Amino acid sequence: MKKYEKLENTNIELKIELYYKKENERGYYISVSPVKREFQGNIIIETYTAYSGYKKLILPVKRQSDKGYNLALSEAPEWIDIIKDKVLSNIQ
Repeated sequence: MKKYEKLENTNIELKIELYYKKENERGYYISVSPVKREFQGNIIIETYTAYSGYKKLILPVKRQSDKGYNLALSEAPEWIDIIKDKVLSNIQ
């Protein structure tokens, strides 16, 4: 899942992603990052500031599966709000 939320009165959008990653802890992560997107024909240029976003492991799993993804997707909204508040506090 990947979506963008436009912030009012700015050219900044919040990029919200749910994805599986094999890091130190395998599992489904939620990430929220402020980005600026520029559209040039068929190309989308995304600009972000290093270390301005946050990510959180929301569901540790041993392997990627549809069942795990759907479970993580159902838990994502509560974490999105928490992480979004943290990112927004650093922007303003």
